[in-house]
Amino acid sequence: MSGKKKLFISRNLDPDSPFHDLEDSLEIHDMSLLEFELVPIDALPDCDWLFFYSQQGVRHFFVQQLNMDLSSYKMAAFAPKTSKILQEYVDIVHFTGNGKSTLTAGALQMVALGERIAFVRAMTSVRSVQKVLPGSVKTLDLVVYDNRSKEDFSLPTCDYLVFTSPMNAKTYLNRYQVQPGQTIFAIGSSTSRAIEESIGLKPLFPDKPGEQPLMELVKQHL
Repeated sequence: MSGKKKLFISRNLDPDSPFHDLEDSLEIHDMSLLEFELVPIDALPDCDWLFFYSQQGVRHFFVQQLNMDLSSYKMAAFAPKTSKILQEYVDIVHFTGNGKSTLTAGALQMVALGERIAFVRAMTSVRSVQKVLPGSVKTLDLVVYDNRSKEDFSLPTCDYLVFTSPMNAKTYLNRYQVQPGQTIFAIGSSTSRAIEESIGLKPLFPDKPGEQPLMELVKQHL
């Protein structure tokens, strides 16, 4: 039986995830608590930009094999990891945000002033960038997938709980109570707010979003 402490992260980790660096110290349980369903689209809105909030948005957009000429569209991503996935499908990503809604919106406004941006998103998206963009940028919605909480899952009691999205956090916290001694982490401010609203506790979260800063924060608290 392993004597290691246990960590749960609400994401199916990629082989190159920095969280694998913690496996010598921790028993890691990685699992997304969400299910995804494609929302079909048959046409693109009249716009200048396609902005992708997430990796799932990229995948659910391009899996539809639209056979459309995308050369006239400028491509944008909310954060570097999403941009990296987007580069697998397009030649150029014209804008990459830093994963923080207000700062990303401010930078996006500078490059897209007076233009139309279609936000490729989930049906349940909180639309964090759109909400803070000024009226000088026209925003449109392009829903390409739906996500919902898994109903059938079981996890061991873990010493460290790492949540990677608001819905993942709420799904876990609707099933399990936080136990004394557990340390809670969030990938960013939106997820942190969801946890506070659910249980009244403020989790730890890094200054920058992304798995690398999140892993480093967890490592500091081992």
